[in-house]
Amino acid sequence: MTENEKTTNLIFKPPSPDEPGYLRRARRAVELMEGLQKNPTVRLMDDLVEFLADYVAKPSGRTEAREALLDASRAQFREMLTAISGGEDANPLA
Repeated sequence: MTENEKTTNLIFKPPSPDEPGYLRRARRAVELMEGLQKNPTVRLMDDLVEFLADYVAKPSGRTEAREALLDASRAQFREMLTAISGGEDANPLA
């Protein structure tokens, strides 16, 4: 890593399935995952970052959270969406 590069520690805190709004969050997470699989677009990726930014505990600023999310790996995005949806193939009502 060069001196101009920096790393940002991303702390993601998904809500509990027992918190109000679970089905709404799970629905949105599944919608985003399906969209990314079928037809990934810049708009959809921006929507994903905005959706996940609500659950970023660190960095605390919204702009910084979005930047940290943009630097996340594919596996990290899958983990975050899965944490909110209850699993890629999970029935959110089960």
